[in-house]
Amino acid sequence: MIQQIVNLQDILFQAQQGDTQAIATLINQALSTAAITAIVNSEGSCLQVTLLSHQSLEREFWVGFVKEGMKGLECKTFKSVRVIGQQIHKVPASWIEEFELSSPDLVIASVPDVTNIAQTQLAPETVVIPKERKFRIPLLWLVSGVMGLLLIFSSLIIKNQLENKQVIPIQKPTPQVQPTPIVTAKPTPKASPKPVAKVVKAPPAKPQTAPMYLKKTINGKITPKSVVHSGHGLFFAQNMMYSHTITVYNREHNLVKTIPDRVNLAKFGYANFKGDYNGAPVEVSFSHDGKYAWVSNYQMYGAGFNNPGSDRCSPSQGTDNSFVYRINTETLQIEKVIQVGSVPKFVATSPDNRFVLVSNWCSWDLSIIDTEKNQEIKRVKIGAYPRGIVVDRRSQRAYIAVMGSTDIAQVDLEKYWVNWLRNIGRSPRHLNLDKTGRYLYASLNGEGRVAKIDLTKPQVVSRVYTGAAPRSMVLSDDGQMLYVVNYSNNTVSKVRTQDMTVLQTVRVGASPIGITYDPKNREVWVACYSGQIMVFQD
Repeated sequence: MIQQIVNLQDILFQAQQGDTQAIATLINQALSTAAITAIVNSEGSCLQVTLLSHQSLEREFWVGFVKEGMKGLECKTFKSVRVIGQQIHKVPASWIEEFELSSPDLVIASVPDVTNIAQTQLAPETVVIPKERKFRIPLLWLVSGVMGLLLIFSSLIIKNQLENKQVIPIQKPTPQVQPTPIVTAKPTPKASPKPVAKVVKAPPAKPQTAPMYLKKTINGKITPKSVVHSGHGLFFAQNMMYSHTITVYNREHNLVKTIPDRVNLAKFGYANFKGDYNGAPVEVSFSHDGKYAWVSNYQMYGAGFNNPGSDRCSPSQGTDNSFVYRINTETLQIEKVIQVGSVPKFVATSPDNRFVLVSNWCSWDLSIIDTEKNQEIKRVKIGAYPRGIVVDRRSQRAYIAVMGSTDIAQVDLEKYWVNWLRNIGRSPRHLNLDKTGRYLYASLNGEGRVAKIDLTKPQVVSRVYTGAAPRSMVLSDDGQMLYVVNYSNNTVSKVRTQDMTVLQTVRVGASPIGITYDPKNREVWVACYSGQIMVFQD
């Protein structure tokens, strides 16, 4: 506890000296119950604070909130502050307001209870905290010295008390998706198995391995939605439409290159699109020789793209198709673009490198790209909100997590037939498959658990609670450990796969959403949407 207070004191001191990452840490701790993420950077003597939320933010209140904080912080580094209200996945910003820090009207604004602000119409990837759990935002970043530490300490106690309670997401009706053959031939009927799940309660366990610890924090002008290891020493972070870049790092944690997402579509064979266009990088998958990186773009920006998708959408809305980029990992240049469905999210490459698979969030389907032809050859109907993808080691089957359901689709990559693993759990998001091909792991975003599925039966053999809104996961190279980011708890859980026991849970930056593993250095890289990548040694 003493060490924790010292660390917080250091952060507070750094924030007072103008360290933007320290300021971001304090703001995000204060906003930890408000479903808002702050990204902080500087432009000369101007501090820029971007507040990201799924809902539109009330301008007067949040500008007052930032003014109050800056007055309490007494930071002399900046002359002005620019506050930006930004809805996630919407461009341009909802509003922008700038104020001078020396202005005499820099008054303290009252901060009401915001626990229940923006709790309706949340994106499918969010978890709602029940209304009965109300408390005021801990304004720990608004003060300095001893009083600041006391408020920080108090807020942590309150937050820990709340996190020890069960978080029960609001359950929405589950769309029923029927098996959908995509070719004229009819698939052989198969009986849908009824998984029998055993819920594993994970008592505190002594780690049988050394605990992982923070080794490096990577900052910069980044907003990483994901971070993925190429398998050959490069790490790609996809920074969405908030930064319009892909940042590439090496094993020494150094930035190798920043790749802009700007492309000229006509030069890549799409003559209907004139001029340059921006994308919005979401996820990446590498060819198994590490030569190519395939990057999905949430949407495109430019003339001709007038009906972008969102996190709540359906095929009937006719939203714009988007593109996948192929990047050469030697030159780090975009050398191919391939049109796919609407709002492509996850990308997976088959082990034989024949196919690249892309889950299209708004068109509710799966794009199959032939890597020799560099074009989409099939579009397979899946159902509401397909997300994570994994391909078996023989490149015969692909498994797709369908977040708008409780099911996982199984796609035959020869005949393009669809079968189902039913009743896996609420809102399956991300999938991992062990090297033997026997066990499939699914993060259940809607219930805070990870499911272990035995594909030889097939059935769910266990589930374990890791934290609120588990998003991405990654297996260690030996398959013994599974690392899971818990988006709403700002934590990463280390799970022993043999018995699905949580060995360790560590705190990370705000909104952890991506994760990858480097077997050579035994490092776990965690992408935090709030603007940092944290590297842990294990």
